[in-house]
Amino acid sequence: MGIVAGVALAPFAIGLALLLWLVRRAWRYPTPEDITWAATPEAPLAGGSAGGDPFGLPPAGQGPALAGLYRAYLARQSRYQLVGGAAGVILAVIVQVRVYQGIWVGASGPSLPLDPVFACLSGTVAGALLAQAYRLRPGPAGAPVSARLEPRPKRPGRSPRVWSWALVAACLAGGLAAGAAWRNWAPLACAATGAVVVALSELTQDAIWSRRRPLLEPGAMRADARLRALSAVSLAWTQLAIGLLTTAWVFGVLLDGAFGALVWAPLAAAFWAVHRGSLHAPRAWRRARAAALA
Repeated sequence: MGIVAGVALAPFAIGLALLLWLVRRAWRYPTPEDITWAATPEAPLAGGSAGGDPFGLPPAGQGPALAGLYRAYLARQSRYQLVGGAAGVILAVIVQVRVYQGIWVGASGPSLPLDPVFACLSGTVAGALLAQAYRLRPGPAGAPVSARLEPRPKRPGRSPRVWSWALVAACLAGGLAAGAAWRNWAPLACAATGAVVVALSELTQDAIWSRRRPLLEPGAMRADARLRALSAVSLAWTQLAIGLLTTAWVFGVLLDGAFGALVWAPLAAAFWAVHRGSLHAPRAWRRARAAALA
């Protein structure tokens, strides 16, 4: 069998187009415009959420040091997503070549996670989760403990989180139905795996959002508030991508050999969700800013 014998033209073209789009939109290194957007509390959050300073702190200059903080934060997100996505593709190709003596795009059934498109998305999502997990690290040992006591605002990104749980719940229900009707428990196992990862994302968001808010100078407090909001929105869209990947996996197992629109649709939607949570300046904001500066 040839090394590319398993590549079907249409799925390969669609998968390649989606991967190239992901490289162009989600994995790119942050631009100065991205940094300006991230450092502006009044700018809309990724995914079109309402703007405004989430902690209502007074205006203060950001300064070069805080600009560097935003740059490092955004670069970490892009770098982790790139490494995760690339690792997923490489691992999928290695397993395909060693086990199936070929490379193919357009898998279904239990082998769907070995499809390069699915593996790339899964790795990108894992990278996004790991990129945000660094904010869970405790402060320096022996440092004095201090925190602000103002009431916390509502965590942004509620809509993607709700949709992710709705998708996982539908997958669990479908898996139970398939198991009861046909004694096929594989869809339920896939749905349960997705539910665990969605729950992990939810717990990570809650831990980041509920951390003690340090007592710092005003500019640093505004930066801390903005980074928390950016992390919450990014993880919310990442969580939706996990729900969509779970849906595609369950559909692939249920279809068992028919890799059709029911599997490609949630995969394409997962690409969109990853893009929305990739922490780049929204196109509408960039256009409005360019018009204001003209």
